[in-house]
Amino acid sequence: MMKDINLQEFCKELHIYEFGIAPWPLPENAKTILYETNPCPFTAADVEERLLGTTEFTPKSAIVCLFPYYVEHNGPSNLSRYTWGTDYHLVINEYLEKLIEKLQKMNTSAQFSIHCDTSPLADRYMAYLAGLGFYGKNNCFISPKWGSYVMIGTILTYGEINNKPYFETLYTLTNSAHVNSYLDE
Repeated sequence: MMKDINLQEFCKELHIYEFGIAPWPLPENAKTILYETNPCPFTAADVEERLLGTTEFTPKSAIVCLFPYYVEHNGPSNLSRYTWGTDYHLVINEYLEKLIEKLQKMNTSAQFSIHCDTSPLADRYMAYLAGLGFYGKNNCFISPKWGSYVMIGTILTYGEINNKPYFETLYTLTNSAHVNSYLDE
């Protein structure tokens, strides 16, 4: 069990400032939400396979972390901002591996699986379930702190972690003027 860990302290030490715990197993309506006729090529076509999360073990918790990537730039460019730095898959995996090292000290028998944009999981949905933001009109995930300039990394673990984000409730999304300003743009 890893219920007594101070995940907030671990993440702060690693400079991971936005994270939450998504419920696992996924909610009953996940099948409906995740069903797509043509998901991206990195995602399994079968929704049942995507609901497993990992074939290595049956997860009990999902730690979801946001990583901002906004890069200041003046002048023309035809490249997306996330390409201006080191490949985010490498960066996020490095951060999440360090977090796993800290978690394994608390429970040496716990199993972990890192997911970043190349897994059966729907990263946006996991971040939404973890209370880290909301979907915009274009179905893009939006963080109230960083907007759409975030990459999402998830750690699935066999260890149980308290099943709510470290901030009791991040936002009441439907009544927030801040959120509505995003939706009106």
